[in-house]
Amino acid sequence: MTFDDFGPLLGRAQAHAMRFIDALPERFVGARAGRDDMLSAFDGALPARGEPADAVIDRLALHAPRGT
Repeated sequence: MTFDDFGPLLGRAQAHAMRFIDALPERFVGARAGRDDMLSAFDGALPARGEPADAVIDRLALHAPRGT
């Protein structure tokens, strides 16, 4: 990865963050998933080689809001 790769990744993370913030007025207050549910969402064997950074960002954005 080079420094040039960070711009698109940060933009992707920002887009996820903005969708989260935009949904706050209609969003349920509290966790929708417990500890075990969250652990299972992120559970699994670590790959022998790293995953693409954009896939990691997308997975966090998909599952993390259930635990907040």
